[in-house]
Amino acid sequence: MAARLVLSALIGYPLGAIPFAVLVGRLLAVDPRERGERNPGAWNLWRLGGARAGLATFALDAGKGALAAGVGTALAGWWGGALAGLAAMAGHAWPPWTGFRGGGRAVATFLGAAAVLAPLASLVALAVMAVAAAPLGILRAVALGTVAYPAAFAVLAPDPRRLVVLGFAYLLLLVRVLERRRQDASSAAPG
Repeated sequence: MAARLVLSALIGYPLGAIPFAVLVGRLLAVDPRERGERNPGAWNLWRLGGARAGLATFALDAGKGALAAGVGTALAGWWGGALAGLAAMAGHAWPPWTGFRGGGRAVATFLGAAAVLAPLASLVALAVMAVAAAPLGILRAVALGTVAYPAAFAVLAPDPRRLVVLGFAYLLLLVRVLERRRQDASSAAPG
């Protein structure tokens, strides 16, 4: 079982490291690492290339998280799926071809993995995003849905093991967001 868990992570990481925002950006002659907020993720590509490019990138990034979690679940059960999903998030946030820095925030990758691991909670979070989209706009609605996810997960998937894994996923997201803010602040500093 331990070998299957390790294999799950070894499959999840390179899946997560596929830079879909960069690949979609190439089709538009836009490099999201060089323009906008310099983040190779769906949100930045949405701003740079429009809704179609952003949604395509979001779907691809979510898809790689879902694929990783699905493969991990097939190999080693729910824990294998969780580990593969976390590894995919790490691959998205810290890809090897950029020196393990400069990746995206892994929000879409997290949402894709979470949809496989807790589909009912994911539907509730998606409903929150859909209701919030009209008054807040799509980007803020997705952020709200991501924040609302732990509550939906806790109510709809109360197994304490899953809450621990969800906590690690949010810790990874928090670390990534804080790291990106630090990078943004240092690039904006004069001199």
